[in-house]
Amino acid sequence: QPGDGWGAFMVYAGVDSSVIAEGGALHRQVVVREPLGEGNSVFVSISPAGDSRRAPGGRRAVTISTHTELPPWWQLFEQDRPAYEARKQRY
Repeated sequence: QPGDGWGAFMVYAGVDSSVIAEGGALHRQVVVREPLGEGNSVFVSISPAGDSRRAPGGRRAVTISTHTELPPWWQLFEQDRPAYEARKQRY
């Protein structure tokens, strides 16, 4: 269990290509005024159209991540699994 340090909370999703604007940036940082996790931003990466290695035809792979402190996750994981799962859902 780490005593300190940072990690990343990751979400991996597949979406229909029609919801992604053509020609848009494949990597974005979304910054908001209100707290979002432990910061105010998330990073979004979208696979290129036609990348059949990461998503089947007509779909795009999307990865969303945000930085998070490691100790709270480890403590819950080792001592309170329901609270750990609830924390994941909140993120």
